[in-house]
Amino acid sequence: MKKLSEKILFQGKWISIREVHFLNPRHQEVAWETIVRNEQKSSVIVVPILMPSRRIVLIKQYRLPLEDWVIGFPAGMTDGNPDQAFHELKEETGYIGEVAEESPALQINSGLLNETTKIVVMHINEHDPVNQNPCQSLEPTEEIEVLLVPYKEVRTFLLEQNSKGVRIAAGVWSVFGLQLHLG
Repeated sequence: MKKLSEKILFQGKWISIREVHFLNPRHQEVAWETIVRNEQKSSVIVVPILMPSRRIVLIKQYRLPLEDWVIGFPAGMTDGNPDQAFHELKEETGYIGEVAEESPALQINSGLLNETTKIVVMHINEHDPVNQNPCQSLEPTEEIEVLLVPYKEVRTFLLEQNSKGVRIAAGVWSVFGLQLHLG
């Protein structure tokens, strides 16, 4: 594909919607609408695990675009600062943890958005006094309930919540819901 032109259809504080025209390998002009992050083009998703109980820390968050609740992981935008995972975990759950594993930069919705995402697994020492009474520090646009679910029960919990009409984020389902049948 060869980019021919680009036009901004909408420019907001955080995102822009653009129409981009390309020339495909068959010499046909095609148009594509895309969402572009104006400044921070990276996000972080935190998979928090309480240790030693191995309970998974999920959040049930009211998501304004959906006007509904979604069960997911703590997450947020980052400028590439590796400490952002710690910040999001503390802000959204009140917990403090240590990085156990970090993914490379991943594309979550590459057909629509230019954002990259890192997934960070964090272990939370549940016996540490700082984690005994976690206190969230939510932003004005956030309404979040913290859910602690035993590792072996996460898939069943997600299915039960979904049957009650609660939406499930793709990331949580891809980690805990899928049961691959490779036959």
